[in-house]
Amino acid sequence: MNGGASKINIFKPGSRYFNIIKISGKLNLDKPIKDYSSQELDFLLYSPRIVLSNKEQGFIQTFSHEGIANRLVKRATDLRGISENKEKSEKRYWIEKLCSFCGGGRLNKKALDSTINQKNIGQYSNMQLGEFISEIKKIKNDGARELIDRIIEAAQNLIDVDLGYLSLNRSLDTLSGGESQRLKLARELSSDLIEMVYILDEPTAGLHPKDRKNLIRILHQLKQTGNTVIVVEHDDLIMEEADHIIEVGPGAGINGGNIVFGGTFDQLKKSPVSLTGGYFDQARELKRNVRKPERYLAIQNAKTHNLKNINVRIPLGVFLSVTGVSGSGKSSLIIDEFVKQFSNEDIVLIDQSSLTGSARGNIATYTGIFNEIRSIFAKENGVASSLFSSNSKGACPDCKGLGFNKIDMHFMGDAKVGCETCQGKKYKKEVLAYLYQGNNINDVLNLTVVEAFDFFEQDDIKNKIKMLIDVGLGYLTLGQTHDTFSGGEAQRLRLASKLNNKGKIFILDEPTSGLHFSDIKTLLDLLNRIIDSGNSVITIEHNLDVIRQSDWIIDLGPEGGEKGGEVIAEGTPIEISKNKESVTGCYL
Repeated sequence: MNGGASKINIFKPGSRYFNIIKISGKLNLDKPIKDYSSQELDFLLYSPRIVLSNKEQGFIQTFSHEGIANRLVKRATDLRGISENKEKSEKRYWIEKLCSFCGGGRLNKKALDSTINQKNIGQYSNMQLGEFISEIKKIKNDGARELIDRIIEAAQNLIDVDLGYLSLNRSLDTLSGGESQRLKLARELSSDLIEMVYILDEPTAGLHPKDRKNLIRILHQLKQTGNTVIVVEHDDLIMEEADHIIEVGPGAGINGGNIVFGGTFDQLKKSPVSLTGGYFDQARELKRNVRKPERYLAIQNAKTHNLKNINVRIPLGVFLSVTGVSGSGKSSLIIDEFVKQFSNEDIVLIDQSSLTGSARGNIATYTGIFNEIRSIFAKENGVASSLFSSNSKGACPDCKGLGFNKIDMHFMGDAKVGCETCQGKKYKKEVLAYLYQGNNINDVLNLTVVEAFDFFEQDDIKNKIKMLIDVGLGYLTLGQTHDTFSGGEAQRLRLASKLNNKGKIFILDEPTSGLHFSDIKTLLDLLNRIIDSGNSVITIEHNLDVIRQSDWIIDLGPEGGEKGGEVIAEGTPIEISKNKESVTGCYL
């Protein structure tokens, strides 16, 4: 264990659960795992939750231990925050198989024994939607004709929003954000409501350029039936089709919040004050000077989900984009097969899920500079550094250092109300009286990253802050909490913490979701810097600006679901653009 036998983060040396095992004294952590007795392995892997104690240092410490396997099983089956609070890297430890009893039908024998046209409800539910509609149309029952028509209409709505590769049995927790949103949109298509206001946040997330036209048709359909459609979007084609565009800016964070432009798309392109409009006249070229791979990792016999037992070579030391229409098998190939087959490689999975941690977690704590800031204040004022922690004795006693109080609204979501005692400053008055260069701890946490770079002289702090500036997060404040970050901000913050790494394989799933054209340029500069520092980057991506600037492309398809899962094309952006079999190539 001391040698790093566990690759699971929560059990690595120095982690909380590792320290619990260490303090328990039940295992020799310098002893190789292969030499453990069956009793020792049982304690390490399969122990139920037990309370242990340590009586050293003159007092009793108690803590709970649970075997590694048991804890991972619980994490995998805890559906609360399943996409946000679990590491995707843990998927490599599980093998999913169909239930031998119901064959994936989910129901008991009595339910599955009932059939229509020799098919039970489980078999119908496991069909892809196109096949499902064909089979439902074969049902001849005049008494149920209205119900059958209604089922066909609802299923067709799912196909119309480009979810035809799914089955009705697909679990909601496996859907991406874009898929979940389009599922809700399909539900609205079945209603007869008028004079409604529909607000869609990034509906093109996860959509290939080929799939956007169908989405736009549906948005027009909603408008034509007497509704108002408001779309928060960065997609160029959506903007072209909009009747009216409002641009907010000019920058982000404290540099934004103003209405910069309002008008038509043609007016947007001509506006001298619009950052967005300026990107439509820029030439978009395919990358020609591509990097050469350092080595390859070969994925063998990939058949997860819809993959057709394919073999693919993954080049390292380059910028690789894995492309294809929605549901073509991109995530299955990289996140499932590649990560599983090469778990011994140093792989870093970075997505746009929310940052986890306490409600007090902020940029300063995430980057590790808050400990240094607290030490600086302590040394300057001759007091304990713990005073400047918002979850310790220096915290406001009323809000416990949160800066707000939660009000239980019962059937509605909790409401946050600013703390009247500290006025949202999180600390006691006596703590706020301690200053460093004329600023108290709250003033420092309210500095933007750029301002903090000029404020601090310490090299360790400046170096970490510089990384945040390099990834385009200079507008955020040091005290901005995790729950206020967008997906793109969270992703760039994760990347900033990895900039100095070498020899790693970075995997990014839809890194451009929610990013403006200017943010995508910053992201591309960052990814190229990571590669040039001795790493590899793999993106699962639909954004053409990113794909054009890749060194190598693996295009899957030809369509989604069962009609996908094959390698359609491999090569440089120029080679893919000339490949008539590649849908992605046509758009390049």
